[in-house]
Amino acid sequence: MDILYMFSLFGASLSGVPVTLTISVLGMVFALAIAAVLYILRKLNLPVISQLIDLYLLLMRSVPLLVLLFIVFYGIPAMINTSRQARGLPSQMNLLPEIFLVIIAFALSTSATVYHNIRSALLSVDPAQREAAYSVGMTEGRAFRRVLLPQAAAALVRPLGNTFIIVVKASSISFIVSCRDVMGAAKIAGTPGFHFIEVYVCAALIYWAMSVLLARAVNALEQRATRHLRPAA
Repeated sequence: MDILYMFSLFGASLSGVPVTLTISVLGMVFALAIAAVLYILRKLNLPVISQLIDLYLLLMRSVPLLVLLFIVFYGIPAMINTSRQARGLPSQMNLLPEIFLVIIAFALSTSATVYHNIRSALLSVDPAQREAAYSVGMTEGRAFRRVLLPQAAAALVRPLGNTFIIVVKASSISFIVSCRDVMGAAKIAGTPGFHFIEVYVCAALIYWAMSVLLARAVNALEQRATRHLRPAA
């Protein structure tokens, strides 16, 4: 392995960092939105809808991300083209950007994990907190906003942060569908001279650095979020 050549490829591999972060951040944001909606609907215990939500969560936790990525990447454009043909319109290739389809796949897959993160965080709040809020005259909505939500949010920082780090690392598979993320940029840089080991080591170091920085950010956020839960000195 050529160490000097490996360091010369860092710039090419780093060019994929914005794409990796875009996929990870937007995928996580959409996953959080989907999970929040699912949790609210599940709490309502609506017939049929509750069973459909349980089935969705089971599927998203059971289907490998790579398989789901292929289903979304090829399935959504196929459904759009089928709809166009039914209306007498010609089929088109590349109807949606690759990165958009990748974000959808990551959001769907991650939403099940985030759903259980939210559920665990809310269950971690002592039920006595709710009763105490009611005893001082708070309504259910105000008790949730002023008492339960702050404590649940503090408990949610760590699992959400860990899930986000997992998403960042898992985003490396997006190069399979031609997204130029860190792995995609590394593969392109190593192709001319067939120096794949060097560029993959570069990619590994970049993912390691991002994971370390994100872990420290999560620790800082958790300390900030739990300050109000610590006993006064």
